[in-house]
Amino acid sequence: MTKTAIVTFADNLDPQLAAWIAKHVTFPGTMVDRIVPAMTPEQFDMIKDQIGFADPCGIVCEDFRQWVIEDNFVAGRPDWDKAGAMFVSDVLPYEEMKLRMLNGSHSFLAYNGSLAGYEFIYQCMEDDAFKTAVHHLMTEEQAKSLCPNLAVDVHQYAQLLIDRFSNPNIKHKTGQIAMDGSQKLPQRAVDPYLTLQARGVKGRALATLIAGWLHYVINTLSQGQSVADPLNDTFNAAIKNKNTRWEQALSLLQINSIFGTLAGDNADFLNDIQQAFNHIELHGVTATIHRLSSKG
Repeated sequence: MTKTAIVTFADNLDPQLAAWIAKHVTFPGTMVDRIVPAMTPEQFDMIKDQIGFADPCGIVCEDFRQWVIEDNFVAGRPDWDKAGAMFVSDVLPYEEMKLRMLNGSHSFLAYNGSLAGYEFIYQCMEDDAFKTAVHHLMTEEQAKSLCPNLAVDVHQYAQLLIDRFSNPNIKHKTGQIAMDGSQKLPQRAVDPYLTLQARGVKGRALATLIAGWLHYVINTLSQGQSVADPLNDTFNAAIKNKNTRWEQALSLLQINSIFGTLAGDNADFLNDIQQAFNHIELHGVTATIHRLSSKG
């Protein structure tokens, strides 16, 4: 994307410059990972107390950091690996691992944790059922949807994520992670579900993730509030004049930009979502997570 933008811009200035850039300049892909929640007034006050003055650019974040860089340089690569950066031939599998195992698990906790009354991710992790269920999602579903040749110990990575999510000093709000679900669900839940389906693996936790999102959206709109999502108006139109909550959910599942035509074309997908949705509806999200953790 960066290469296309720069070469196109250069071509408008000087086609010869654009040709030289295309031939002699590389644009290594990268992936970064560090949990940096939105700042709160209390955290700004904490920084002020520690350093003696107000810093409007200050942040509170975790110790962990990861930088994966495509090994694609024209004149020798910089020795950033000495500081912990990883050079790899292809960044995409690592990006996919992060999107599914970290971000997908975050979304699972955000929607279902919010339904359970948890404000922060670390509070979800203090609930043993949530902790067990999200570990199952990571190791038994998301990890099994990844590139088989990924040179990473996914069980070790999952434990690292569990530890990171459990950090009580990182005030990562479920509501913040729940934002913009329409832009996140395809990569974090739908794609891995379909990969598992093609590989003959059940995606019960992924179905619970999507069911949690459905309840989260319906509950928010039913209370007269807006969903923090660019498709909020589409969601409102989808659930309008529906007789039951499942009819509302089914209408949301027919939003093409999120789910394509899966609601009509993939009976197993629809059945798994409906089962998870109905269990939350009838028994509550806490009982649903307990059931998932006991089977995991």
